[in-house]
Amino acid sequence: MSKNVHPIRQVKQRFQHTTIHQWIEILIRLGFVAKGSIYGGIGLLAIIAIFETNQEIVGTHGILLKIAAQPLGKLLIGLLIIGLTGYVLRRLIQALFDPKHSGEFNLKRLIHRCGYLMSGLSYSGVIYTASQLLIGLDAENDDTIEDLAAELFKQPFGLWLVIIGGIATIGVGCSYLYGAYSGSYIREFNSTLNHQVKTWAIGIGKVGIAARGIGFITIGIFLVQATFLVRSDPAGGLANALKQLQNQPFGSLWLGGIAFGFMAYAIYMFVVALYSRDWV
Repeated sequence: MSKNVHPIRQVKQRFQHTTIHQWIEILIRLGFVAKGSIYGGIGLLAIIAIFETNQEIVGTHGILLKIAAQPLGKLLIGLLIIGLTGYVLRRLIQALFDPKHSGEFNLKRLIHRCGYLMSGLSYSGVIYTASQLLIGLDAENDDTIEDLAAELFKQPFGLWLVIIGGIATIGVGCSYLYGAYSGSYIREFNSTLNHQVKTWAIGIGKVGIAARGIGFITIGIFLVQATFLVRSDPAGGLANALKQLQNQPFGSLWLGGIAFGFMAYAIYMFVVALYSRDWV
């Protein structure tokens, strides 16, 4: 009797596993769309701010507030939460299992895994903010990095911690620039994508990844600058860095370049969601 039941149960388990696998893949691919939408929105508003003085430059937190204030804003926020949950899930899978480097464990892979975990935690914070907006709670547009820097300046060795954080952020930005130059951060696309479109997607992806790198470097530079001035106001997240960048010589040109790069990154993320060969 058991011999007859066992194959059926095995088929059922395989079907369930395949179904769960497919839903996870869909959720993670939606994560690319959500991430791209956030970067695209930040880039679009930054371009508008160059030409319109009443338009505020925003970061991740700010773009969520802008979206929530629109007609059907809560619906859009809800969709973003679903997508970002997929993105966080992907990062946790990478941090815990590192599927593309199965069986390989060394210092380099450990650093990458820690990076995946930090990325997942960062976007978990974005989900938390979005959830507050979804249920109607006030989510003030505070700059967490500036607040943290101000608190660290009051502590022993806090100045050095901010310097280390700034240098580490610059290092992350440089890794993105190198990844854009070498193509190592470009994902592989499946065979259904037209060759010309693939070439175009790779090019625009490199532009977008380079823009992200410049964004990180800018944040890091202002963090380090804050330690020399012993003031927390130069320190801050992406919105703060873009605002200060605009006030520098040729700042509007730099801001415009980064903003267009973010929009390129958004388009690249949409292509990745549809045509990436794998989802981790």
